[in-house]
Amino acid sequence: MDKLYKVMLVIGMVGALLASQTESDFSGAPSINSNLMKLENPVIDQGTWITKQSLPSPKYYHSVAVIGNKLYLTGGGEYTAPTTDCWEYDIATNTWTTKAPMPQARVRHASAGLQGKVYAIAGYNGSANINLVHVYDPVTNTWSSAANYPQACQFLTAETWNDQYIYGIGGQSTAYLNTVYYYNPTSNTWTQASSMPVATRSHGSGIIGNTLYVWAGFNGAFIQDFQIGQINPSNPAQITWTSGPQYPVQASRTTGDEVNDPSTGWILMGSCGNWTGTPAHHPYSYIYVPGSSSWTQVQDKPTVSDNADHGVGVNNVFYMPGGYDGSAASNVFEAYEFPQALAHDVGVFAIPSPSGNVMIGNPVNVIVTPKNYGQNQETFSLHVEIRDPSSAIVFSDDSSNITLPPGQTVDINFGQWTPTQFGTHTVKAWTTLAGDQNPANDTLSQQFNVSGWGSWTPYNPPGANYDRLTHATVYDPDNDKIYMIGGTPNGQSGSNVPYCYRYDPVTNSWNTNLANMPDARGWIQGGYWNGKIYVPGGYTNAGANSNTFYIYDIASNSWTQGPTLPEARLAYGLAVWNGNIYVIGGVNPGLNAGTQTVFRYNVSSNQWTQATQIPMQFDMGGSCYLGDTIYLVGGVNRGAGTAWTQVLRGIIDNQNPDNITWTWITNLPYANAINAACALPGKLYMIGGFINLQT
Repeated sequence: MDKLYKVMLVIGMVGALLASQTESDFSGAPSINSNLMKLENPVIDQGTWITKQSLPSPKYYHSVAVIGNKLYLTGGGEYTAPTTDCWEYDIATNTWTTKAPMPQARVRHASAGLQGKVYAIAGYNGSANINLVHVYDPVTNTWSSAANYPQACQFLTAETWNDQYIYGIGGQSTAYLNTVYYYNPTSNTWTQASSMPVATRSHGSGIIGNTLYVWAGFNGAFIQDFQIGQINPSNPAQITWTSGPQYPVQASRTTGDEVNDPSTGWILMGSCGNWTGTPAHHPYSYIYVPGSSSWTQVQDKPTVSDNADHGVGVNNVFYMPGGYDGSAASNVFEAYEFPQALAHDVGVFAIPSPSGNVMIGNPVNVIVTPKNYGQNQETFSLHVEIRDPSSAIVFSDDSSNITLPPGQTVDINFGQWTPTQFGTHTVKAWTTLAGDQNPANDTLSQQFNVSGWGSWTPYNPPGANYDRLTHATVYDPDNDKIYMIGGTPNGQSGSNVPYCYRYDPVTNSWNTNLANMPDARGWIQGGYWNGKIYVPGGYTNAGANSNTFYIYDIASNSWTQGPTLPEARLAYGLAVWNGNIYVIGGVNPGLNAGTQTVFRYNVSSNQWTQATQIPMQFDMGGSCYLGDTIYLVGGVNRGAGTAWTQVLRGIIDNQNPDNITWTWITNLPYANAINAACALPGKLYMIGGFINLQT
C-alpha cells in the first residue's frame, strides 16, 4: 500500500499549503515494505557491565582507537605531565601489552583506526595545544608523521567513515569549535567539511553508515545538543546537519561510540561525564537507536570514568578503559556487553503507525515492524489490534507466514483504519512463533491520541532568525520534511533574507545550516518535485519584481538557476502536478496590477509554457492543490480593488497539462486575502488573512 501523506502547517504570518497524496490500492491483505520507518518505541535488550583486565597504570585524558580485535590506548596523564604511552589490548586474550611510545607526548587528543593504522590527532602537550598527527603501524610497531591537523586544539573527537576517511570533530583552541575536518590517507590531506550548528568540546560521537552523530559536551556551559550529520558519499566535505532528541543530561567530558546490539542493530552508546548535578562526575549510561525519538537509560557504569576519549564499540561490546573516577585517574577497565542472540527469537521491534496525534475521520496506515532477533531464519505470524478509550477493539488483523532472516526487520502494512472517536487509543502488536526462546519482546503496545482539527499545537521555532512572513513553505513528502525559504522578518522594504531552513516533524527540530538562496527574496512560493524545490520570481531587496527561477537540490544542498519566468511575478499562487510547476496570477512586473496568467514549467523539458489563464486577477491569496486539481482560496483582485469572495477550482487536463478547466465552486465565509489555504481529501481549509483587505 502506498503511504498517505497529509500535512497542514502555517509558519509565520503568511504560510503556504502543504498537501500531497498518493492513491490507495489496498485490497484487504497486509503489505510488506522493507524500508524501516521512524521508530516510536524500539525494543532494546539491555546488557550488563563486566570487568576486564586492569590497565598497566591509572590513566585519564587518554584516547582509545580500534584496529580489528585490538584496542590501542595512547597518551594520557596529568594535563601538565602528558605521556607518550601506547598500549595494546587484545580482546581475545584480555591482556595489555606496551608498544612503541608516541613521538609526541599528549593528552586530551583524539585517535582513530584507519586502514590498519592508528592516528593520534592534535591534543595538548603540557603547555600548549598542538596540531601534530602521528600514525602507529601495529605490524612494524613504529610511528610516523601525517599531515598536521588544521587547528591546534584539544578535547576533540575523531571517527572513521567506511575505512576511507577520518573525521575530526569540534574541540577547543582559543575558542570552542564547531569545525569538522576529514583526512584522506591517499593524499595525506585534511579538508574542511560542513561545520556543526553548535560548537562543542569533550563530547561523544559515533558514525553509523553515512551518518555522523555528536552529542553533549561543553561550550561555555554544559550542553545536551544531539547533532546528526548526513555525509554525502559523493562529496565527503558536505554534511547536512539536523538536530535529534537531546542527550538526557547536560554533560561534558563524556564519551561514546557506535556498538552493535544483536537485538537491535547498530546503535549509539554514551556513558559517564562531568555535569551540573551531584556528584559532579556521574556513572549514567544511555543508548540511542537511530531514528527513535529519545535516548534510553541502561545500567549505570559500576565505576565512574570520564575525562578521556576512551569509549569504543567492537561488535556487541562497548569498552571503557581507565578514566577519571571523580577523585583521581583510574586503572579500572569495564565494558558493557549486549546479550548474544538466541537461536529462536522473534518479536515486535516498533509500531511506526498510528502514533502521536491522529486526526479524527482521516485514515491512517496501521504499520508494525517485527524483527528476527535470533540466529536462524524464521517463519512466524504477526497480530495487531487497536482499542478505543473504552477498551473496545476497533481494529484487528493478522499476517501469517512472515519469513525473516536473522537480524532483519520488515514493515507490515495492515491497511488503513479511520478513527471515529476522540481520545487516547492503544495499539498492540504481538508475534507468534513455536519455540520462541524470549517471550519478553513478543509484544509491544503504545498509545496515541485522536483529536480534531479544531486545536493547534505549537512546535519549536528555528534556533535563529525565525521571525518570517512572505516566505515559501514547502513540504517534501518523500522525506517528511518541511522547508522555510526566504521572506522578511518585519515586512520592511529591503529586509528579505535568503535563508533556507528544514524542519523535521518527527523530532520537532530544525536544521538552519542549509545553503542560502543565491539572493534574498520575499512574496515567494515553492514547490517540491522528485528531490528538488522550485522557487520562481519574488520581490527583491532592490524593490523590484523578479523573473529569476531558483532550484534547490536537497541531496547536494545546493542551488542552481533555471530558465527565467516568461514574466516577473510575485505574490502568485503555485501548484505542482506530475513534474509540472504552475505559477498562477501574481503581481505584474511594474508592481501596479494583478494578473490572470498561468505559466507552466515542465521539469523534464526544462521549459516554460503558458497555460489556461484564470478568470480574474489573483495575488496575495491562498493556493493549494490535490492531485490534478488546483484551488485558489481568497486573494486580491487589484483590478477591482477587492478581496476574493469565492473559491476557484482548476482541473488539469492529463493529456494536455497546459489546458486547465477553471470553475467557481463555492463562496467564502467572507472576503479574504493574504491568507493560507490547504486541501485535504474532501476538505478545503482557509487559514488567517485580511478580511475585506482590512488589517
